[in-house]
Amino acid sequence: MLVQDPTFVEAIRGGQNAEVRIASRDVGKVIWKPVEEHNQESNVAKMDLRTGWCVENGRMVKYVKRIDLSAALNGRVWKGVIRASGHNSLDEKDRLLLVRSMPYDRVDVRRIKYWLADCKAYHGPACRPTVWNDLNLLGVRMIDVRGRYVVSAPAGCQYLALSYCWGGPTTTEHLKLTKGNYAQLHTPGELSKDNERVPSTVRDAIHLTESLGYQYLWVDALCIIQDKEADKSFQLGLMDRLYKSAIITITASAGENAWSGLPGALPRSRSSLLLSEMVDGITLVTASVGYIEAIESAAWSKRAWVLQERNLSSCLLVFTPRQVFWECNKATWSEELQSECFDPQIQVEIDDSLVRFKKPRSDLSPVQRYAFLLAQYTARELTDQNDALNAVQGLLNDFQSIFPEGFFWGLPESIFDTALLWNFGVYQQAPKPRRSMFPSWCWAGWQAAVSSSTGGPFDSGFQGQNGASNDSVGQPESTKDASMVLAEVAWFRITEAPSSWKAIRSNWINHSGSTFYAESLARWQAQNPTSALELTLRVLEQAEILASHALVFWTQVVQLDVDRDPHTKNPTAVAVRDRDGQDVGHINVTPEWRQSHQDRLSFILVARNLRWSKPLLDLMCVEWVGGIASRVQIIRNAIVTDKVWATLSPQWRLVVLA
Repeated sequence: MLVQDPTFVEAIRGGQNAEVRIASRDVGKVIWKPVEEHNQESNVAKMDLRTGWCVENGRMVKYVKRIDLSAALNGRVWKGVIRASGHNSLDEKDRLLLVRSMPYDRVDVRRIKYWLADCKAYHGPACRPTVWNDLNLLGVRMIDVRGRYVVSAPAGCQYLALSYCWGGPTTTEHLKLTKGNYAQLHTPGELSKDNERVPSTVRDAIHLTESLGYQYLWVDALCIIQDKEADKSFQLGLMDRLYKSAIITITASAGENAWSGLPGALPRSRSSLLLSEMVDGITLVTASVGYIEAIESAAWSKRAWVLQERNLSSCLLVFTPRQVFWECNKATWSEELQSECFDPQIQVEIDDSLVRFKKPRSDLSPVQRYAFLLAQYTARELTDQNDALNAVQGLLNDFQSIFPEGFFWGLPESIFDTALLWNFGVYQQAPKPRRSMFPSWCWAGWQAAVSSSTGGPFDSGFQGQNGASNDSVGQPESTKDASMVLAEVAWFRITEAPSSWKAIRSNWINHSGSTFYAESLARWQAQNPTSALELTLRVLEQAEILASHALVFWTQVVQLDVDRDPHTKNPTAVAVRDRDGQDVGHINVTPEWRQSHQDRLSFILVARNLRWSKPLLDLMCVEWVGGIASRVQIIRNAIVTDKVWATLSPQWRLVVLA
């Protein structure tokens, strides 16, 4: 397998030795409940690549393995996979999880049609796309793959969508729909294969859509007018419906840009590395890696826009360099590995780490689901930083049924106190690079991955992206996670033209029994709202900050001593201390930022968390410029009780946070 790679052969010329490692790895297992008289006891410990059946818990079980090999030489690594072939097995259940025959230079379109038909027949509503009848009324455009041109989408049309990477500048400019070429691209034949400005990936997707028997394909670059902001804004607001209503979303995870194509969409468009060998009576073949391994390093998987595209799509057809995968809400199938099984007597269990690209589990609560997707989204790459909210707007729209009060700068208003406590990763230090087009207090305002905060937001039963969670998982969707935070502040924002105050209704956040909430609201109500608005607008205008960026509220402010040397238990943080020098938490900030600021830093009270046995206050470190505060970092592991807080001489202040 190694020597068929020319780069490996070249590397070992001259007598150098490569270090080769070979190891077996579990692919999964097949569980079968046969007729009783067919059950025979066997020893699991004696299982080998022959993958015979054994008895476990009264059922017949077949374990399937693969061989992983790697070679290292001069800092380079080559990897390969060897599997057992199932083409000699007569019984279908014996072929499960083994390699099947496939046309290696192209995808078998019949296979895709089988997947689609099986998904439709056996998976039910979970994988059924949403019917969208008013496409034409909303001005949605499609590519007519038969006529090869852009058209207004017919009402109720069935279509495929494309998820791909545009990539950076290339020799040939990527064709896009603009005001200047609008009429031209609406002319039949303009997107023919002879048009060299049509990127390879789009051209292959057009061919595939037609081969599958569908007439319409949605591609963002050619269905949204790219130099017309009104059209872009409107169409981006439809992203959730566009992907949820697609029959299949074609995903291009091979290559770095729109010219990489879809390997296997056309004959001879991908290379075959198939070798077979009979070893001790078993036919072994060189094979491809599993789903996650095939896409985890792809540019497509790292792209921020892709998260909503794959989470909203009911069925994905994922093109990788060696094979095509099918992923729907109920299954993951591949060209190479036979895993489709609809016999109620047979259960196929595949190692999740090999075949499932992470989606939030169905048993997560709304708060956990939002946190899970936010953590994944903010860790991805975004070419245009202005798109920090645009690239996730489809998911936020999809959340509208869960959080009906909507979102304010990407934070659900229903759980605003909880959402405001987002933090950078555990070991990430503030400040990160800013996106000045967004407020500092929202996660979109920073180019950084966002995670849950210890004792703060989203962490009741949620432990981040790795899927571990505590005893709240499995319970019905509820507001339990949000109730781990108690409201201590009454929040207000400024509406646009005409400007006015609007309260943020954190309906899922309780303030009954709060120590400071009532006074925060009373101080707000006691002031003259008109004069307060005029003053705030004047201050924002002088600072050249948009009024829509402002979060305005009454809260208590304190000055706390902050160490300059790293925390003894966390080298990326520094300790925050009370008047007696006692450690009341720590804050992750860069040494450069810490050294450039005074000994005492400003902190504002933003909420109270109820996760621990004692209710503790959540504090935000802020910087003041011209009377306006900006977020620096939330204190992690804060242990500030009311008793400690009272000793810090807190002062009430009307805060404009922007």
